Amino acid sequence: MKNTIIHLVDDASWGGVNRLLECLENAPFGLVQDIHKVVRVDRGKRTTPIFRADVIVSHMAICWKNFPFFSKLRAGYPETPMVHVEHSYSEHYVALNVEKRERFDDLLNLSYALFDKIVAVSEPQRQWIARRKYCQESQLTHISSCVNLVPFQNISNSSPEGLVTVGAIGRFHEQKGFDILVDAFARHLPETLQLLLIGDGPERDTLVKKARGKSNIVFQPSTSDPAKAMGQCDIVAMPSRWEPYGLVAIEAMTANRPIFCSSVDGLKQHIAGGAIGVPENSVLGWFEALKNLTDRRTVDNLPRAMGTANAEWQFINSWNGLINTLTHIGQEAQRAA
Repeated sequence: MKNTIIHLVDDASWGGVNRLLECLENAPFGLVQDIHKVVRVDRGKRTTPIFRADVIVSHMAICWKNFPFFSKLRAGYPETPMVHVEHSYSEHYVALNVEKRERFDDLLNLSYALFDKIVAVSEPQRQWIARRKYCQESQLTHISSCVNLVPFQNISNSSPEGLVTVGAIGRFHEQKGFDILVDAFARHLPETLQLLLIGDGPERDTLVKKARGKSNIVFQPSTSDPAKAMGQCDIVAMPSRWEPYGLVAIEAMTANRPIFCSSVDGLKQHIAGGAIGVPENSVLGWFEALKNLTDRRTVDNLPRAMGTANAEWQFINSWNGLINTLTHIGQEAQRAA
């Protein structure tokens, strides 16, 4: 008999979390052993939904506004295994955004204690959570995030003609560091190299102003077809200031695109897998990394990360294994009682 897994989400955008869940809900070839259902929750809601679940998985933000919800959820389902997937926080996030460290530490300690398992989305993030002792070592595990990679496997090689295009794909937010790229292109890099920014977000107007109307800095709106967006890029750039995992990297690897990325948080895992690290995540650092890539032969000779062939299978299999462990423990406890 299949288990029912309820995934709680408070993010309605078509971003990484929801695409990850689609991968679990619609995995091919019968890889998923259980029934995965998504339940959407308003952030800050005090009442918990009613459902039947063998395992409850939170993909919600850990914040004081959500803490009463998590407390009531634990009280309402005392015998049901609960898992939290940490999509938001990382070492560099805290360094750049958290002023009251003790209060933040208390938030994570208290919130994580309500769950049976905490899932880190990258190995560097897992190491950070363990080092900070936000939960017991036995609670903590690591499952690298993934999405349906089949569309990216079918992307053709980049065109041998025209400008070399450096793609930056994602939300226009301080986190992604796209302002660093725009400044590098607007001030230093030659116009024989094109920057294609695909997305939207609160920094869009700022980025457009920084671009100074230069013809080799092109903006495109966000799309529901990320594989098509990836197909327009010869190189993918990820100058993130913090990044728990970085799904764009694994998509680019699958599409056989070379990746340049900052050496922060989960991006370190991608560098270990073959992405090209940019040691200094600054305007001049990115200028140095990209300045010689106007020649297509140079781009063709860049290393490609090839370690994504089984990424989707590993992701699904890891979830199958975690759920099997949690439900087995629950069944043993019931028999002992």
